[in-house]
Amino acid sequence: MKILIHRGASEIGGSCIELMHNGKSILLDYGRPLDANAPIVPHSLLPERISAIIASHLHQDHIGMADSLAVPVYIGTQALAMLREAAVWVSHTPALDNAVAYQPLKAFEVAGFRITPYPVDHSAFDSYAFLIEAGGKRVFYSGDFRDSGYTAYKTERLFVQPPQDIDLLLMEGTTIGSVINSAGFATHGNTKEADLIDMICTTVKPAGCTVEDNAGMVLFAASSQNIDRLVTAYKAANKLGRKFVIDAYAYSMLKATGVKSIQSALANMLVYIPQYQRVKIKNEQLFDKLCPRKQRIFIEELAQSPEKYLILYRNAHIYDFSVDMLKNAIVLYSQWSGYLTGDSHIERFVQQHGLPLRHVHTSGHADIATLQRLAQALKPKVLVPVHSEYPELYSEYFENVKVVSEINL
Repeated sequence: MKILIHRGASEIGGSCIELMHNGKSILLDYGRPLDANAPIVPHSLLPERISAIIASHLHQDHIGMADSLAVPVYIGTQALAMLREAAVWVSHTPALDNAVAYQPLKAFEVAGFRITPYPVDHSAFDSYAFLIEAGGKRVFYSGDFRDSGYTAYKTERLFVQPPQDIDLLLMEGTTIGSVINSAGFATHGNTKEADLIDMICTTVKPAGCTVEDNAGMVLFAASSQNIDRLVTAYKAANKLGRKFVIDAYAYSMLKATGVKSIQSALANMLVYIPQYQRVKIKNEQLFDKLCPRKQRIFIEELAQSPEKYLILYRNAHIYDFSVDMLKNAIVLYSQWSGYLTGDSHIERFVQQHGLPLRHVHTSGHADIATLQRLAQALKPKVLVPVHSEYPELYSEYFENVKVVSEINL
């Protein structure tokens, strides 16, 4: 087996790893680079020799280019459902018409490779690592993972019941670097997802508070595809005595998970549809995407008592919300800090209205201790860094490290 890391050997994002055996090739992920100036297609990639793409999860830096090749794309069932819903609302999202859904821990074969998906905890719902077997060799690809979310038990199960006899481990190292590396990821001691609930509550005063500061609307900026974070916001809103308000896109994402506990929570959320979504729904006849009427809330209700709500922030709210509605409001930013460029939509919004902006977030990636647990569990003969800005630092934390972009097994 030959492994070519077309992109990701020394960078975060744009993951693209080719495995070759007996004249056939597959890709582990095929994502868009985070660097807007980087070439979309890696120079070393020869698309015509690729038989399939094996996608670890639905983040664009791992799957954003998957539709560009006319080959099957293998992906988790729930991730596929979410991607197809996201494609309705967000441009450049691959709809994956050529997708094949795989199941957790059920091996499948493609182009002479035997692949077993191992479910892991990550900020993308329905994420996986893979055991890939061919030619008597066993390669393990970590994908992106952590052990601090609501599905941490998935990663823990991998630690406790790992596959054996691993020849090579391709392991992400997003958090490896300085205390906060240049990509904005903390390297030690991830905050647990559940701990964000109290962090939110200590930042926001309860509804009906007589203290003027932070007694208004709470705007919560988070990705609609980060299901853990939406659940956290919902739980925090309940603890604060507020109602959690989402939009039609977030409603579609939560519904697409199909998870019973998430559906129960979803039924207790309210849905405000911004003007641009109302226009889209009407023009594209997307009426099947609407929530039940009893869950709808309208701008007049939000304006009457803004202090009663914790609202999932959208850039379109700039046009929908009046100055009076935003009196004493606070904005909680719950995404990677690298998106705050100094001139982003949300930064212009808070500056225009003089609103406080607080960062309440935890990484979707494993800290060093968690990375070490995976390496110790798998005991690979060779460990190759991927998805890291600092591959040269791996040898400080792990054994049998080789920093390469090409290797033969």
